[in-house]
Amino acid sequence: MTYKKQIGNLGEDIATNYLKEKDYKIIARNEKISYQEIDIIASIKGITVFVEVKTSTFFDDYSAEMAMNKTKLKNFKKAISMYSSIHKLDIDMCRFDLIAVYINNANNLPNIKHYIEIF
Repeated sequence: MTYKKQIGNLGEDIATNYLKEKDYKIIARNEKISYQEIDIIASIKGITVFVEVKTSTFFDDYSAEMAMNKTKLKNFKKAISMYSSIHKLDIDMCRFDLIAVYINNANNLPNIKHYIEIF
């Protein structure tokens, strides 16, 4: 497994634990829909929450948020639409979040930014 994939998996683990601590129920992780993937599907207070996780180390030259470019956002929307259709979800009862995880290798303490309703 590549270093980038290891960091990504670690970020998803951190984001999952963060959501659990905030009383979200985790429904699925790494849900593959056609050629797309949804990192985390969770629910809270009757709302289905689709979460894209972007992970970065403090040594990277760009922010985790910047990794969510137009193409990735388009693919994320497509995956959510397909998942919602398959599972007969009311899109009005869904939310689309971004969690940016920054990993500091010096102290191993992550910094988490949770962006609610990114679109």
